[in-house]
Amino acid sequence: MLTIHRTYYDNYKVDDKEALKSLLKRYEDTLNKPTLEYLNSLIELEFSVLKNNISSTKKENLIELELYRRIAIYNIYNRVLNILKNHEDLDIQSNSAGYEGVYVFKKINDESIVELFNFDYDINRSRVGEIEFFETREETEEERISKINYVKGAIERISNESNDKDVEDIKLDRIRRIEHYKRMLSELEKKKVLTDIDRLKIETSKYYLELLLNEFGLTKEDLKDDKVLVKRMPRLNIKDNIRYL
Repeated sequence: MLTIHRTYYDNYKVDDKEALKSLLKRYEDTLNKPTLEYLNSLIELEFSVLKNNISSTKKENLIELELYRRIAIYNIYNRVLNILKNHEDLDIQSNSAGYEGVYVFKKINDESIVELFNFDYDINRSRVGEIEFFETREETEEERISKINYVKGAIERISNESNDKDVEDIKLDRIRRIEHYKRMLSELEKKKVLTDIDRLKIETSKYYLELLLNEFGLTKEDLKDDKVLVKRMPRLNIKDNIRYL
């Protein structure tokens, strides 16, 4: 579970709509009409800032403006809150709870939660921030075998390490590492049977992942299964955190 970040500063909160509208007016003689309309639409939450409503080149130019970064943060932050505001069974940490961003999770029982979404913004820096989607899913047999083969390979490599220096500490370190991987191998070789709680976590994760991706105009194909960061706009990272059961 993520740590809730609290701050003692007054300027960590997302700008409100009126403040951004006022700031936008200052650019009426600087920006052309289509750009002003685009920025106003973002403030009105008519669409997600992640959607390709303008060219990537245009976004690259706009990102230099602090105004655009603040509007982008506002758009992401408020779209999440709006779409989830009626989901009373969720725990949502936001500015009102002292969180510099939005963190969403659901309690499954007294001992388990499912993380669903996190947005850490950089309101006083030159970036927008980072979005994290959380995905809980059942590990496939292929993925399990791949991990088993990796651990077996690690045990073999450590066992065959050259030991020119007969130093006791080196021997003990090798033994510790081998035992560590052997314990991992033992757990991996026990094919896990999913519990009802596990299945509820998977179903919950799937539902909210699809809901949030749709809200942002993303698809599952945009999030790589190898957990590679996906850059959908300048200075904003989008990450898919996968947890296997």
